[in-house]
Amino acid sequence: MTNKPTLRQAPLLPVNHKADRPLRIVLTIMAFLAALALLGSRMAERAYAGWESELSGFATVQIMTDTADGAIDVTQTARKALKGFNVVPVDTVSAKALIDPWLGGADLPEGIILPVLLRVETTDRSALTAAMDTTGLRYQIEDQSRWQAELSRTRNRIGWVSGLLLLLIVSGSLATTIFATQSAIAAEAGSVSVFTQVGASERFIRGLFVRRALRIGLVSAATGAVLAAVLALILTVLGGFGDSAFLPEVSIAIRDIIALLVLVGVLTGLGALAAGAAVRQILKAGRRAA
Repeated sequence: MTNKPTLRQAPLLPVNHKADRPLRIVLTIMAFLAALALLGSRMAERAYAGWESELSGFATVQIMTDTADGAIDVTQTARKALKGFNVVPVDTVSAKALIDPWLGGADLPEGIILPVLLRVETTDRSALTAAMDTTGLRYQIEDQSRWQAELSRTRNRIGWVSGLLLLLIVSGSLATTIFATQSAIAAEAGSVSVFTQVGASERFIRGLFVRRALRIGLVSAATGAVLAAVLALILTVLGGFGDSAFLPEVSIAIRDIIALLVLVGVLTGLGALAAGAAVRQILKAGRRAA
């Protein structure tokens, strides 16, 4: 018994991978940039949420002391006055780490003594001030409110910039898809003419180009998103941006993967819609000319 050769039906629109390569590269780059913008905004949002949770409900008491040896006595005096509060002293190493970004890792100049830092859990600044006034110590209270306001403004600005950047990238991707579809119709003008002569509907012809845009858009968007995720993973393994406390931690979560999948679907779907609209417009213009 001999096996009969199977015949594969050739696509109505010929697939030219070499001619499509520039389009695939451009769409992949667009998707990569869009995914980076999305991941960056999500990482920054997580960082700001963490900073705000650390700042809210706490105040930092800075107590000035003339000698390093007097820090122990100052701390004990302050803690006695703050019995009704949850107080956590900040050790010298942690206190110096707070000013390291300004020192560049250098040692403190001789003669400079760090203040005693107490982290106090409270939202009642007046009660904290009244308790500290009984100690007779020189102190300052930072309740973090101005830092929270600045963080909130910065988060809003980053959100707007990230949204605008995503909008620009998606718009560029749609414009590229429309231009590529118009070029494909011009290149396949003979095939389109044959389809029209044999009675093919506008919907059928449009579907051919929409499916082509879907195929190219899906592969390109998925490739760009994967490259962005791989870059985020590499930065996570390498430690992100180092030990800087002022830059968001680079990490990728399950929700980030879900967001990337949604982005791939949005880019692919919008590209197909843009291709369909371009085909409809060209075919309508062709009927008017005829």
